[in-house]
Amino acid sequence: MSRLLVTGATGFVGRHFVRRAVSQGHEVTAVTRSDATVAGARILPVGGLESANWDRQLGGFDAIVHMAARVHQMHDTAVDPLAAFRAANTEATLALARAARAQGVRRFVFLSSVKAAVDGGGHDSIGDDVKPDPKTPYGLSKREAEIGLAEIDGLDVVILRSPLVYGPGAKGNILSFYRLAKIGLPLPFARIRNLRSLIGVTNLADAILHALSIPVSANPAYFVEDTSVSTAQLCQRVAASLERRAILLPVPVGLMRLCARVVGQSAAVERLTESLVVDSSRFRETGWSPSVPMAHELESLARCLYP
Repeated sequence: MSRLLVTGATGFVGRHFVRRAVSQGHEVTAVTRSDATVAGARILPVGGLESANWDRQLGGFDAIVHMAARVHQMHDTAVDPLAAFRAANTEATLALARAARAQGVRRFVFLSSVKAAVDGGGHDSIGDDVKPDPKTPYGLSKREAEIGLAEIDGLDVVILRSPLVYGPGAKGNILSFYRLAKIGLPLPFARIRNLRSLIGVTNLADAILHALSIPVSANPAYFVEDTSVSTAQLCQRVAASLERRAILLPVPVGLMRLCARVVGQSAAVERLTESLVVDSSRFRETGWSPSVPMAHELESLARCLYP
């Protein structure tokens, strides 16, 4: 049994992780902004992480799992988005890590993102040896946190770069696929030949648990994924989870992009048509492998959305 301090425990991935950790005998303390409840965990309310005082709060913990973050936002209203992302994702992360090191915590697992390495698509296979080149404020803030963590002497850091996460409680783009599949409208995706890496939330939670005990590496950053699918395949699998059949039309990708430019939706079509595949072999070599099939996780999400 380990004593774990977990940030982001009230979020999508966090709740799944806490449940898995408790089921495996770990003692979990969840950091929250207020007196929120997290099933199976003790609560440590600290207000916002950007202003949290960690003095004498971290002694006795075996490891910290840091998942709290300011996430990528499609329509950011911050006056200075990069400053806002840095405050939450870089400075708050490093303040917590330095306090942990000073108070004797040895292991620090940081949930990062593929966006810390690459932003956008057009990548057929990205390994842990990639030269990071983030472009967005979110990706830059995550990458700067990765760099700062690697520079803290005496702290065993493991960084997991996650792609899109799916499963019960997921938000964002994947829910659009469920809404479209439920309606049953034909979709113009049959000719899209891209591949995108994804990871189910249960497999990601297990990967984080596994990261608590792997040997320290000179390169602490690992990509994690459990499958790579095309947009057309994702539509088909989502429809199957709803016991439906996806109707896909063979619209040329070039025509889709042209129409998207006309209506100002080029970025959305690029996300649907470009590839972004990561290579998780290095993390798998430490002994982790995904145990929950994609179909099972998608069916769980379908039951969550349409009980």
